[in-house]
Amino acid sequence: MRVYASGDTDLFGDMKMIGERYRPQLGFFCVGDGPYTMGPQDAARACHMMGVSHAVPVHYAHNAQVMGVQAGEEFRRAVSTVAPSVKVHVMKPGDRIQVTA
Repeated sequence: MRVYASGDTDLFGDMKMIGERYRPQLGFFCVGDGPYTMGPQDAARACHMMGVSHAVPVHYAHNAQVMGVQAGEEFRRAVSTVAPSVKVHVMKPGDRIQVTA
């Protein structure tokens, strides 16, 4: 399985090229809408640009500079509009998921 992790980044045009070139199936996207991170809407656009089939929101609800726990569900709603074929996995500490290619 090919995995993409956005780290702390904003939306940028080369995400489309990364998606076309490497074809990640699973993406971890920052959704906290704080310094150096995308918000839920831009992260949903990133999912669409990269062409992932599964996405996990990260980098939220960990400090006062980013969105709280609602960011995960806001990301899920944004993805359902922008990239409806993407399955979103909103996780809580201790959760496990199994994703197959």
